Amino acid sequence: MNPRVSTLACGVTQVDGQTRYIEQDWPTYLEDFSGAHTEVSAEYLLKVWNKEIEDAYGDAAVITTMAMVLKQMQPECSQDEALQKAKQLWETRAI
Repeated sequence: MNPRVSTLACGVTQVDGQTRYIEQDWPTYLEDFSGAHTEVSAEYLLKVWNKEIEDAYGDAAVITTMAMVLKQMQPECSQDEALQKAKQLWETRAI
């Protein structure tokens, strides 16, 4: 997920045995972020994972993507709750 733009997530889910179409608007996560993110080598990503370097865009992309998945898995939680859980998971990752 690109954290610099709002995103409309669409999908289907089962609720009480019935398939339902869902749409979720996810607002922009990085409001005032500028600059291109160009580094994607495995070495760079490993350094981000190991907390050797900081990458605000990369962190936000991981957090928002995880939050979207968490929300799909637990539709009863709010987007805020999903974002907080995703942030906690990312910040406490095993290195």
